[in-house]
Amino acid sequence: MNWRLSLYLCLLAFVVTLALIIGWRLSDQAMAVIIGVVAGVAASVPTSLVVVWLAVQNRSALGPIVSSTANPPQVIIVHAAPPAPPSSPAQRSLTVLPAYAAPQPTAYNGLALGPRQFTIMGDEET
Repeated sequence: MNWRLSLYLCLLAFVVTLALIIGWRLSDQAMAVIIGVVAGVAASVPTSLVVVWLAVQNRSALGPIVSSTANPPQVIIVHAAPPAPPSSPAQRSLTVLPAYAAPQPTAYNGLALGPRQFTIMGDEET
C-alpha cells in the first residue's frame, strides 16, 4: 500500500469520526443550520460552473483579441502646478473644531424645558 493512500485513508477516518462526534453533541437547531449551509454551498457549485462555462463560451465567440501596432501609444504630459500660497491664521482657524460644550436646553414648540420627572412602576410612594 502506498504511503499517500494510507495518509488519505487516515485523514478520511479522522474527518468521519470528527463529524460523528460533533453530530452527536450538537442540538437539532445547530444541526439544521449546518445542513442548510452545506446544502446552500452544494447548490451554488453547479450554478458557478454554469456561469464560468457561459463566460468562456462568450469569450471564445468574440474571437481572438487582435492588437494593432499601427497606432503608437498615446503620451500624456502633466504639468506641475505651482504650490498654493500659505493660508492666513484666520483661514486655518475655520478648520479647527471647537472644544466640546454641553448642549443647552432649548424650547420645544415655544415651551421652556423644565426638569424631567420619572415615575417608577412598582416603587413605594415617598
